[in-house]
Amino acid sequence: MSRTLLISDIHGELYLFKELLEQVKYDDAKDQLILLGDYIDRGPASKEVLDFIMTLKENGAKVLMGNHEQIMLDSMYLKKRINTSGIFGFILRVVWQRCVVMDLLKKI
Repeated sequence: MSRTLLISDIHGELYLFKELLEQVKYDDAKDQLILLGDYIDRGPASKEVLDFIMTLKENGAKVLMGNHEQIMLDSMYLKKRINTSGIFGFILRVVWQRCVVMDLLKKI
C-alpha cells in the first residue's frame, strides 16, 4: 500500500465524497481507505452513500461506524419513539429494509 487515506463525516453527500476520492486519485489496488463513520444524515443521498461504501468495503476499504449510525441503531434496538417522517425516518426505513448497517457491523 502506498497511502493510507482516512475520511469521515460524509453525511449523505455522495457527489462530494466521490469528488474527493477522484481528487486524491484513490486507487483501491494501491491505497488503504479507512472510513471513520457518519455516512448518513443531513445530505441528500444517505442510502446511496451506504451502497457506495459497501462497494468500497468489498474492494478493501475498512469501514467504521460513526455516532450517526449508532443513533440510528439505538433508535431501532431500544425502540425509542422517533419521528418517522422526514429524511431521518426515510433513511431509517431504507437501511432497516436493506440491513446495510447491520452488514457493516457484522463485518467490521
